[in-house]
Amino acid sequence: MTKQWTAVIRREGDGYVSLCPELDVASQGATVTEARDNLREALTLFFETTSAAEVERRSHEVHVTRVEAPGRTSERRAAEEEPDDVQAVDVQPRAGYRIWLRYSDGAAGEVDLSHLVGKGVFRVWNDRNFFNGVHVSPHGSIAWDDDIELCPDALYQDLTGRLPFTLKPAP
Repeated sequence: MTKQWTAVIRREGDGYVSLCPELDVASQGATVTEARDNLREALTLFFETTSAAEVERRSHEVHVTRVEAPGRTSERRAAEEEPDDVQAVDVQPRAGYRIWLRYSDGAAGEVDLSHLVGKGVFRVWNDRNFFNGVHVSPHGSIAWDDDIELCPDALYQDLTGRLPFTLKPAP
């Protein structure tokens, strides 16, 4: 059975970040299309590897609408611009298939990934040496190699309970 989900896609640096706000599942890509396709794959993996109780816990209703409000001039906007989006700056493997993360805003802590071990592409984590090779990739994802990357925004949200960026309307 398939269902339609909301996808919020925004530019970040040289690429795009995609988010399904109903489930707090995120991905990324070099283009809008790639970010959308990668989010579809992330959602598929999420449903293949997540218990019904966890899906229920993470599911929430989302309302997407547009509102009209006074805008700012470009000069004021530049002066008042919010700080850059939060970026992952360090990651270290921990026991029990956990990783410790530190972000540019100072947020730090452990995220448990043990529920993914042995499932789908994560079968390679059965080799603990492979799992221990985790690193922050040049484009900012939490990576083990070119095939296994986790979205740092989703991990930030798991760690802190908040989004690492401000949603802004399209120009």
